[in-house]
Amino acid sequence: MITKRIKKELLLAVIFFYILGSISIVYGNGSLGVVLVDDISGPYKVEVKSYAKKLPKGPAHFSIYIFDTTKNENLENLNVTYTAISPSGKSLAPFIGYIEDPIPSLGIEEMNISYDSDILLDEIGIWKLKIDIDGPLGKTTVNTQVEIVSMIINWGLIAGILTIILLVLPMSIIWIRSINKGG
Repeated sequence: MITKRIKKELLLAVIFFYILGSISIVYGNGSLGVVLVDDISGPYKVEVKSYAKKLPKGPAHFSIYIFDTTKNENLENLNVTYTAISPSGKSLAPFIGYIEDPIPSLGIEEMNISYDSDILLDEIGIWKLKIDIDGPLGKTTVNTQVEIVSMIINWGLIAGILTIILLVLPMSIIWIRSINKGG
């Protein structure tokens, strides 16, 4: 027969693991899924992604996916260079696109290679990004822009933290009190 104390502890454990399991993976700057460019440029289909259309002032991460338009396959061994131009016209030195190790996913059998770049965008306003691609199919340039803002508040993250505090803290207090009572 299960005692009252064990019932409480089991209930608390189930609730805790339910909350823990419902929390999705949180990245430092959010999910890299906002498409800035999805177009055909020369012989290449080009997709440029970042964390958001409006990014906070500071380091920004960009990923570019490049496909052959005739074969619709992801291309590797390309030279990809990013150049950023600030709202005041200051041009940052070109950044070489690097290939990140793809993160394995259960739902995706084939990983697309992306050419990534981390650029310090330290001025508020509209930045122009010029992306030069040089590969076996030729050369092309992709132009896009991104808005840099002073600060972005992630209300979803704040709500998640408050939810955890408001649920886990009372459950912990109840659990500790039940242990102290001895049953």
